[in-house]
Amino acid sequence: MEKKNIVIFGGTGFVGTAVAHEAAAAGYKVTIVTRQHTPPEKGPYADSFDYKICEYDKRDNLEVVLEDAFAVVNCIGILYETKNAKFDDVHLQLPHTLAKVAAEKGVQRFVQVSSLGVYAASDYGKSKKQGEMAIRKEFPTATMLRPSVIFGKDDEFFNMFNKLSKFLPVLPLIGGCQTVMQPGYVHDVAKAAIAALTDPKAQGAVYELGGPEKLTFKQIYQRMFKHTGRKRILMPLPWAISYMQARLFGLMPKPLLTVDQVKSLEVDNVVTADAKTLTNLGLHPTPLDEILPQYLS
Repeated sequence: MEKKNIVIFGGTGFVGTAVAHEAAAAGYKVTIVTRQHTPPEKGPYADSFDYKICEYDKRDNLEVVLEDAFAVVNCIGILYETKNAKFDDVHLQLPHTLAKVAAEKGVQRFVQVSSLGVYAASDYGKSKKQGEMAIRKEFPTATMLRPSVIFGKDDEFFNMFNKLSKFLPVLPLIGGCQTVMQPGYVHDVAKAAIAALTDPKAQGAVYELGGPEKLTFKQIYQRMFKHTGRKRILMPLPWAISYMQARLFGLMPKPLLTVDQVKSLEVDNVVTADAKTLTNLGLHPTPLDEILPQYLS
């Protein structure tokens, strides 16, 4: 039988790359959609599996890309806005268009990689929530995945703090170390996306994804120090000072911290008590200590 085609938007990114590998491992044909063509020899897959890359720049092209698609997995997202990338465009307008065209083309499954940030009052969180609502309007059976902070070899969380700890003797505890997170492994998120494609109960469902541990910023730093062998001073920063620092960092071309991210951190980023989780998809969360030593040490 011919392999079913999974079309992955944002398939060259951190989460999308993991989804592509898991899709290929599950026996699907993989189509990577990107705005900038990435030659196979320079892509994140090399010769790992067969796949094709499609460029997307307008709706007409999107209809061609989805012509023989069994499922769409949308992994496109941004952590902060730039001149050419706004939350409204990336988290709302684009997913809305994808869902609308996917429904029109008869795509059978749609998985949106959203975020637990939907519970925050930040622009990031609001746009993620609005994107979910727009998708649901066009594709009612879409599955929403809401991961907490995601870790893995190429993450932008632990790797960033690891780099900072190499040359800074003092590291900040934003908001005085009140926020709690539940870091989840990137391949757990990817496996959840693939599992949702075949589980009838996943249609129209929302899953909140986190790891087995809930940690404060201080505990996250301590876990990082454990695997790097470094010791640094941790300085609690009240919210007011955290916002001031974020305004300065936000001026950088690639900000270390933005005002909107501080606003997101005012709300715990953990799985809610009554949520459907990885276990509802037959999966079990991977502990931090199993993965962090592989790329931090």
